[in-house]
Amino acid sequence: MKNKYFFTMLFLVASIGLFAQVDHTKTTVWKSEVEANWIQTPDDTLSWTRGTPWITQKTVFNVPTMGDCHVVSDTAVCGQLVLGDNSNMGGKLIIKDGGVLTSGAEGSTSWTGVSYNRSAHMVVEAGGTFISNHRMHVGMLAAGADTMHSILEVAGTVNVTSNVFSIDHNGWTGKTAEVWIKPGGVLMAPNFRMGTNAKMDVAGGLVIIKGVRDSILNAYKTDGRLTGEEGFEPPTITVHYGWDTVTVISTSTSEDYVGVNDR
Repeated sequence: MKNKYFFTMLFLVASIGLFAQVDHTKTTVWKSEVEANWIQTPDDTLSWTRGTPWITQKTVFNVPTMGDCHVVSDTAVCGQLVLGDNSNMGGKLIIKDGGVLTSGAEGSTSWTGVSYNRSAHMVVEAGGTFISNHRMHVGMLAAGADTMHSILEVAGTVNVTSNVFSIDHNGWTGKTAEVWIKPGGVLMAPNFRMGTNAKMDVAGGLVIIKGVRDSILNAYKTDGRLTGEEGFEPPTITVHYGWDTVTVISTSTSEDYVGVNDR
């Protein structure tokens, strides 16, 4: 019998930098050509063009020769996270077990982009957490080359605290923007949207969307954009009604969703 976990829908928020906005004149870019950690020193100019990111700083991954960046601490922050920003991202951004990366202060209006318009790959491993304090997009603008990829892998937790989580936000034409929810992975968002070039597979994880979203999610399932267990079974879409009504996507290997309404 599957274990039951209790997930509250009181979405996490960043605890620092209330309403701080991004200073785009001080953008810092990951430049390390070898695998390294996000935070090595408080002002790491060996791995970052303008030092280790802070809560008001746009942070970019777009160097094709870059090595993987590992988030291993629970204090990693940035003002805005943009991967594949006008140039392909080499390597991956990987949030490790125990690592927490927060993009945008509470009240921020700065979106997160995994593949703004070029290739990018982000991984949230089991025990890792990514918090986007505004909307988040996987595959954002029209891709710039035929060999593009946009991938988000979730075995930990991704929490989008406001607006929307989207896959293929605005014409990721001729490519596929992909999200893989792996065993134990949890994606939470206030709203959810998939473009025509989007693909999401849920295999042993959970996607939790605020409100009643079953009609649109079933449409995505019917046309093949939303799949389960790597295409071997259709995902289950369930509305949990109550003061914190949510719609949950799961599969036969997912842990049971137990919200406030189910206790």
